[in-house]
Amino acid sequence: MKNDNLPGLSPIWLIGLALALGVFLSVALPALVSTLPVNTAAWLGFAGSVTSGSVAAIAIYVAVRNVRNQLQVSLIGREEERIEAALPGLKQLAGYLGTLVPIIRKSKPAAIAERIGDFIGIVDEHDNWHDKFDEAFRLTDQATREQLRIILEDIIRSSRLVANDEKQMLNAMKRLEFEKENKTANIEEARSIVQGLQVRHNLHMLVYRTGLHALEAFQDPVRAKIEISERRLIRFRQKVEEYFDD
Repeated sequence: MKNDNLPGLSPIWLIGLALALGVFLSVALPALVSTLPVNTAAWLGFAGSVTSGSVAAIAIYVAVRNVRNQLQVSLIGREEERIEAALPGLKQLAGYLGTLVPIIRKSKPAAIAERIGDFIGIVDEHDNWHDKFDEAFRLTDQATREQLRIILEDIIRSSRLVANDEKQMLNAMKRLEFEKENKTANIEEARSIVQGLQVRHNLHMLVYRTGLHALEAFQDPVRAKIEISERRLIRFRQKVEEYFDD
């Protein structure tokens, strides 16, 4: 929007005023106050040179200013196109994460791989996980998509390890109970196996929870990108409107 309420003179008018005063002080004033006769032809030649130089200086300033403004608008236009191309993917990703994270949080480790597979559209064993993932997040830029892929793959891998640990621990606990009930000589061995499995399970659970935290934290920069992009679009459009209104 054009603003006609300038608090002071614009740079072009300031430069024009300075040049006018300079020409007056250097050309007209000496001729007016001089006590010697003035050579009219020489004075007109000198005055013409100074005036034409001043006009040329103003023209150069205006040209440089216009080129600079055009370059700025061009850069703004390219950045605006880039943001408009990336914004739909970011919004889609934010919506998907808002749905997927609660699903994973509520699921047991043994069901995580199936839940994520259902979400990205895997129907049967013949579907390729990576192809389905790329299709589900096709609007998301490649760098962000790859970061999410790594996080989900880590969660699936660690959840399977945790689920396998829980299954082995259940069997080991049953054996330990059996050894205790029958008071066999293998009680300590069975107890040692249970303890070893518990240590391994704790390590795998730590990795699994780290993956969950990473997925939750992944939402924050996505939301931040959306907010920053929307604010920039508003500023860019205002700049472009101001340029064409001037």
